[in-house]
Amino acid sequence: FRLVPLAYQFDFPGFDSVAAEAHLFADGQTLLVDTLRRVEGRSVTFVIASALSDLALLVRSYPDLVRDKTECVSIMGGVACNDQGMVAAQDKAPYLQPDRAGNNQQDQDAASAVYTWCVEQRVPLRVVSRLAVPS
Repeated sequence: FRLVPLAYQFDFPGFDSVAAEAHLFADGQTLLVDTLRRVEGRSVTFVIASALSDLALLVRSYPDLVRDKTECVSIMGGVACNDQGMVAAQDKAPYLQPDRAGNNQQDQDAASAVYTWCVEQRVPLRVVSRLAVPS
């Protein structure tokens, strides 16, 4: 079984060249690094809707490349808040504490590493919490 994406699912510049060579990549990290090397600066938005392990590995291994090519990191997760419901930011690392969101709990160290890296590298970070949805 081979999944063949519909045209509209991956209709963005450069996808055809990457897709045509997908068989050349040993793993997802290799594909991400190759893709980042090919794109314009500050043009990639990472949308993370699962554990942050893969992105943590990427920023640990290629911090400058990821910083230079990333426009934004958007995470379905959450960060610790104070009693007033405001983000409980710290003056030193870790600046943001991952909360108990499922995606953070899958790899707490990776979540903390990604949040800290984004703050230190001044990469825009959007964290969408389950608390954003009214019950």
